[in-house]
Amino acid sequence: SMPLPPSDLVLLDYPLDAGHVTVLLPGMPEGAARQILNTLRDACHLRDTLVHPVDLTSTLVWLAQPRQAGWTAARLAGLTECLRGLGVQASVSEPHVGVQGVRAGWRQVQDVQRVRAAWGPAGSPRVLGHPDVSLEVLLMADPRRARTFVRAELGELGADDEVAARLRETVEASHRFGSHVTTAAHLHLHEHTVRNRLQKAAELLGRPLTERRTELQVALRLARLLVADGS
Repeated sequence: SMPLPPSDLVLLDYPLDAGHVTVLLPGMPEGAARQILNTLRDACHLRDTLVHPVDLTSTLVWLAQPRQAGWTAARLAGLTECLRGLGVQASVSEPHVGVQGVRAGWRQVQDVQRVRAAWGPAGSPRVLGHPDVSLEVLLMADPRRARTFVRAELGELGADDEVAARLRETVEASHRFGSHVTTAAHLHLHEHTVRNRLQKAAELLGRPLTERRTELQVALRLARLLVADGS
């Protein structure tokens, strides 16, 4: 449920008809969040903001832009970079408009937090936006089916051990970068090591990595959460 009921929202000095981005700062009490907000106001040229403590250790912040100006891709990227630069942990919604947008943003940052929790503190980026994990949010709505899908797609490649985890990381990077050379540079490995890992991954998978490529990519993203969650 919304931490602020609609009756309270209308009493606040905050433009409810604007475009809103919701930011949840987990582990940050209200006082510290207000200090962070001062920096965000200057960096993102924000005039209207709304702060509300979720509990004693977490704070919710709504950031408004006029409908006319809107939350452009550049403004959203600037907000993300600013949060990263501040070194804070933040879950960020997509932009939404109006009173319903205030509620939608709250739901989205809760979804992001659930993915972050499943991912675990070691693997989760400190600043995590809803678009970054919208696929995980959708597929983790039914964890039982997600686990069944991952087991069926990955087989032995989905094992909860260090060797399989390294192989999955290499396959993911290979999909993302498209070449052995770039993958090797990203993972700080020799190109031959990348080739060997991809060959071993295909053996564990029981099929070429080029088959059912979309399903494989989705299963790898889900496995990251399910393994971290101990599922």
